[in-house]
Amino acid sequence: MLQQDLSLPQILQAVADTRDYASRPFEFDGVDDYVYVKNFEWNSGGPVTVELWVKVNTTDIQENVTFSVGFQENPNRFQVHLPWSDRMLYWDYGNCARAGSVEMDYTPYLDKWTHVALVSQGKGGTFKGIYLNGTLVASDNISDGPKIPLKKLAIGKWGALYFKGTIDDFRIWNIVRSKKQICADMNHRLEGNEPGLVGYWHLKNRLAKDYSNSQNHGRWNGKSYHIASHKL
Repeated sequence: MLQQDLSLPQILQAVADTRDYASRPFEFDGVDDYVYVKNFEWNSGGPVTVELWVKVNTTDIQENVTFSVGFQENPNRFQVHLPWSDRMLYWDYGNCARAGSVEMDYTPYLDKWTHVALVSQGKGGTFKGIYLNGTLVASDNISDGPKIPLKKLAIGKWGALYFKGTIDDFRIWNIVRSKKQICADMNHRLEGNEPGLVGYWHLKNRLAKDYSNSQNHGRWNGKSYHIASHKL
């Protein structure tokens, strides 16, 4: 039973570590596992929120791209390193050498389930940030976004950089979600028709079904097929 003197972040982490949900997320082996969503399109460098539950063990840290939309270099990046080999989380949206990147030390969040929300107002905006377990842990008062339309989504790789860890409940929105909205929805499934939701993958089977109205179903790739412990 939770103690009454626990802080809100401690309570959220206890829920994340102990709740038993119906689906079983998949482990990415860091070698050749990834989800490919061929028909996903991102036509705007405007507002965005990406949410996911993730677990990375200290022993599994490596150079990786956890997801990428469009597979572009600067100034059109839309991806995250979660974390990079230096244990830093790098959230890149637009030109990561200028206004399109924000970062933070991910070390305290290793070896446990963590809810990650990446937000940006996009081109010419005044806010981008990283929320972990509903708490804003890094932000900046300037933002950027891709200058060209982007096509295709890969979860678990970019080029030869593969993610090693476990991902569940991956969501993409074309709005900047608030702290209140993030906290309200992070611990339960969505209906799929929420305003601004453009992609929603439970990542619980090889089909990688998109439960949003967009219906951009993905495909699992890789020689292995790993089922992890329950999350969402």
